Amino acid sequence: MNPSVPKIVLLLFTLTLVGVASGVSEGNIKNPYENPNGTTILDMNESKTQQAIEPLIKKLGNEDIDSRKEARFALEEMGEEAVDPLIEVIDSENPEVRCETALALGNIGGQKAEKAIVNLLQDEDPKVRGSAALALGNARSQRAEKQLIQALSDKNERVRSNSAWALGEIEKAGSSSEEDDWKETLFSGDVEKEKIIEALCLSMEDNNSEVKSSAAEALGKLGGEKAEESLIQALLDEDGKVRRNAAEALGKTGDKKATEPLIKALNDEDRETRKRAIMALGELREEKATTALIQTLSDKDKEVRCTAVVELGEIGDQRAEKALINALSDEDPEVRNLVVESLGKVGEEEATGVLVQQLKDPDQKVRNMTVKTLVETGDRNTKPIIQALKDKNSDVKQCAGDILVGIGKPAVEPLIEALSDNDAYTSSTAAWALGNIGDERAIEPLIQNLSAENEETRLSCARALIEIGKPAVPELIKSLENQNKTVRKYIVFSLIEMGDERAVPGIAEMFKEKSGNSAEFTGKKSDEKIDQTLSKAVEEKDLNFRKEAAGAFEATGDSETEPLINALEADPQNIKKYVEASGVAPEDKKVPEKLLEALKHEESYVRVSSILALGGMREESSVEPLIEILVKDCNETKACAAFSLGEIGNEKVVEPLSLALKVDKYDNVKECSAISLGKIGDQRAVEPLIMALSENNSVKSCAALALGEIGNPRAVKPLIQLLSNEDPEVRRSSALALGAIGDQKAVKSLTAGLQDEDENVRIASAWALGNTGDATAVDVLNSAATDGNETLRCTALEALGKINDPKAIGTFEKALEDNNSGIRLSAVTALGEIKDEKATETLVRTLGDNNKEVRDCASNILIDRKEEAVELLTRGLSSENKNVRENSVFLLIDTGDKRAVKPLINYLKTNTRAQPETQENKT
Repeated sequence: MNPSVPKIVLLLFTLTLVGVASGVSEGNIKNPYENPNGTTILDMNESKTQQAIEPLIKKLGNEDIDSRKEARFALEEMGEEAVDPLIEVIDSENPEVRCETALALGNIGGQKAEKAIVNLLQDEDPKVRGSAALALGNARSQRAEKQLIQALSDKNERVRSNSAWALGEIEKAGSSSEEDDWKETLFSGDVEKEKIIEALCLSMEDNNSEVKSSAAEALGKLGGEKAEESLIQALLDEDGKVRRNAAEALGKTGDKKATEPLIKALNDEDRETRKRAIMALGELREEKATTALIQTLSDKDKEVRCTAVVELGEIGDQRAEKALINALSDEDPEVRNLVVESLGKVGEEEATGVLVQQLKDPDQKVRNMTVKTLVETGDRNTKPIIQALKDKNSDVKQCAGDILVGIGKPAVEPLIEALSDNDAYTSSTAAWALGNIGDERAIEPLIQNLSAENEETRLSCARALIEIGKPAVPELIKSLENQNKTVRKYIVFSLIEMGDERAVPGIAEMFKEKSGNSAEFTGKKSDEKIDQTLSKAVEEKDLNFRKEAAGAFEATGDSETEPLINALEADPQNIKKYVEASGVAPEDKKVPEKLLEALKHEESYVRVSSILALGGMREESSVEPLIEILVKDCNETKACAAFSLGEIGNEKVVEPLSLALKVDKYDNVKECSAISLGKIGDQRAVEPLIMALSENNSVKSCAALALGEIGNPRAVKPLIQLLSNEDPEVRRSSALALGAIGDQKAVKSLTAGLQDEDENVRIASAWALGNTGDATAVDVLNSAATDGNETLRCTALEALGKINDPKAIGTFEKALEDNNSGIRLSAVTALGEIKDEKATETLVRTLGDNNKEVRDCASNILIDRKEEAVELLTRGLSSENKNVRENSVFLLIDTGDKRAVKPLINYLKTNTRAQPETQENKT
């Protein structure tokens, strides 16, 4: 509606209120609506309305079309009060006034208005006659049917078109219940429906396409056999608009006879006609229409494909399922989005699995629709959704969890089954989903899985029980008798978070047990368990696992594990590949002997393969032959021999490698010799390596790194000099070497390295400064930790942790507010190096971080320093952050420290955690 209309109505309403208020304030108790002159307020309002109408009537003749429309809309809002004033100007000499008057009266409606409009069908101006026809259609005037039929023969095509349209609108409105005072009058226009259809069918032969289009639209509303025949014929009309309206109208008639002609129209050259034919077939719901619509899924036009997808979904014929599944590969995201929605209506079990894959769709809207559809229909087949929890794509896994929660109760049984899945993410997400669903069937399985091997699963089960709330308490209390201490720990944790006082005896009992043996709760395993793990790790074929295991054992700092670390770091797949390339069968019991023989093979690639295999196997018997090759063979073979001698690590090779570093003419041989000398770590190699710092840049870099590995302070001065080398790789290697040596003489030069133009040099300098442990570097590292790229900032933070100066805590606190979780993780790692109460307090606050890896890192550090952490964790129980409170509870239980008993009991008693809604309320 035009924005001026409400202003007029508001004005009149305001005037009314002002008048009423005036009457009451004057104390006229007898009639508060009568003014002192005897005129009622209603009379005054009527007068005001008339005054408002007058200027609006005048504006109907304005030259500006927008002004005319604005006035007409305002008059229409006034309703019946405007009818008489409008009728008074219906014979205006201005045709624009007559047009606007007709349209206004049509929208107001009523017998008086309709009688006035009918007269205008005889107006000399065709524009006025056309407006009159439109007005009668808007008024749904059945009394004017006869006059409108006559107007179908008007010489003006707009009048004929509008009259056809009006007849359709009148029929759509149905019969009038108003009393008719037109009977026996000149204007009586009621006619039988068949006569209207007959007249409109004649209009379908009009020579004007607009007239035919309007007639087709009207015939669709009237229906009937004769109308359908005419519309079917119109599907062949030369004008596209006529064919479109005919197709749409046939869908509204509901006659199955139109199916075949509409199927033929699916091949129409006009896109809009094809779309209307598809929609019409969808309305007819004819069985053979499904097959035809499936074919249109490959239409060249996107909008036609979209329409076909929607209608197939509405029809609901399962025969369309496979075709719709194929359409999920459509290049257009809008089509795919609609396909997903339609599959939700048509698809069965197979469709669920396909839709799960659509969670990877590149378009966000398609993925959102997929989630919505799977929530609505996933109960048909939850198996593929559960399976999606193992998907490599993290977004898919997260969506799968949300979908299962959305499905609700029908997903409970499959989720309970998934609790025992070997995949940690699957089992922990299943627990999370069960907690959110809140179904009591999950209570017992969740308690049983508190003893799961995976810690994340155990914790997720505990949190799920907390979410279920009071219904879980009886089973939890009963399970406190469980002999498994880990299970009891998680039960107590759940009961504390629920605020149930029945956990108090369990808390006291648990801390008595823990004082005797805390290994179970601190994550430390027995020696026997470690031995079993080591054996399994060595047998493991997965290289990534072997590397992770090697890193873990290296972190223990136990020298006895060094041979095991070497075995883990060797790539069994590469060794096997080299053995095979040497012409030796890997399963042969005499592999070493045959590899030694292959060292003499005439083909260099065989010799190289056997050299690398012997190095990977760390075969001591190959040392002498490899030394011989280092002196005599071709350049590439000598380089491989130098490398493998370093892998074997025998001290006998130091002199041959030092010699090769000094005299060999091939740079690769020198580089590999330097690297191997660094690995062996023999002090005899220091001087040859220092001399090699005058070689070309690639050899310099390798020699510098080797000197860092050996760690002799004699190398510090020449390495400092290399920090000004023109090659950034040499500067980087020198900084790393100086950091490995850790001599504080290098601090000044390394500080300057933080300003190096090369990013990698700056990162290496930051790392090196941390290794020196010199507190004078704190300020420059503080700056580096707040400026630069992520890697530099993380390195600077960890360097500050190694220096262990409390002055850096402010920098760590600032870093913990960073949006980047990697920065926050480095800050927490660094805080773990600083044994300071403020650092520990900051770590407790970090238990509320939204990143699990950050929280876990903080938790492990706090467990390690439990003596000073208990009091601060106790304060964490009153934190406003839920994660801080929850993790503080868990860690206090984990410490086994008796000082935690009373605070935990007090926390339990004051815990007013609201219980979740029951599942009935949720669903």
